[in-house]
Amino acid sequence: MRTTNWKAWGILAVAGILYAFGWFVPIFRHLPGFGFFIGPGRYTIITTLGFAIIAGLGLDGLLRRRSSAVRIILTTLIGVITLPDLLKSAEYPVCDAQGVEYPPVRGLNESWLAKTLQNEDAESPVRLLSGGPNIGNLFGVSSVPQYLGLGPAEYFSTELAVDTQPKPADSVFPAPEQLQRLNSLAVTHILTTEPVQSLSEECELLGSGPDAFLNRVWGRGTADCFLYRLKNAAGRVAVEPTSALTQLHFLRRSSGDVEFEVDVRDTVEVHLVELMFPGWEVAVDGNQAEASQSSGISRSVRVPAGKHVIRWRYRPQSFQWGAIVSLLSVAVLAICCIRRRDNNSRG
Repeated sequence: MRTTNWKAWGILAVAGILYAFGWFVPIFRHLPGFGFFIGPGRYTIITTLGFAIIAGLGLDGLLRRRSSAVRIILTTLIGVITLPDLLKSAEYPVCDAQGVEYPPVRGLNESWLAKTLQNEDAESPVRLLSGGPNIGNLFGVSSVPQYLGLGPAEYFSTELAVDTQPKPADSVFPAPEQLQRLNSLAVTHILTTEPVQSLSEECELLGSGPDAFLNRVWGRGTADCFLYRLKNAAGRVAVEPTSALTQLHFLRRSSGDVEFEVDVRDTVEVHLVELMFPGWEVAVDGNQAEASQSSGISRSVRVPAGKHVIRWRYRPQSFQWGAIVSLLSVAVLAICCIRRRDNNSRG
């Protein structure tokens, strides 16, 4: 016990209990990590770990003062008492999930929706509007965030609150005002679970039928899903003024790296309809440029007349700082371990 800083574990264990009651949440929620995991009850794990380590250290110190025979007897006795308790406890696990032999996500390989959308995306960037949180993005294409969980403020803004089904059921869908919003969000396809009775002339049915993935996720049995395409959908890239754009060609597209070529007749503002978030950097013709805005649902940069290659890459400083802090922490721990080992060898 003398060679181990058991007091630190005692302090952490007590701190875990105090934090679990939520008294310090208003203060610590501003710190990295604490703000993400707001639920204070989870910090009792630290308490359990701390007291377990202290108990283990205490037992270790006790056994060191006993003969080998006594150590074997005590260790065996502890094992005989603990093992049945653990085995009995394992019969009544506390869980809120069950393992399934064939999870729904495996149905993506046979999903006609995924295949259709990905084929469409290979020709021109697709953005899907569909109901259900965290579902549309699993098809491998961009989707309007119907988001469940923690996310950027824009994901929960009224600007992204778009109806995914006609209301009422016999109304024209999408309505003219909604079409404007869909075009501003660069939506190209709409997925519904019921057929649209009064489909807008600006849309067409691309396909329908049960889907191997979506029907299992939504528990729809063999019911049909319906995929619609906007006939004259606005592209992912827009310029102001619109008439200045003569050519657009995507060179690469991924979640963290988008590169495209534009040819414009005049000095214009080029908008990429994607979430603007701290960490996104833009380069024009290989040279670092300054983005026109720091937030919102589009990334904008100003370019002069002519042909230009614009590249947006995600390089968050938070990740870089986190990597630096982690490396420094590992270095400090390594130095402390080496110094402690040297001190023990000298003693």
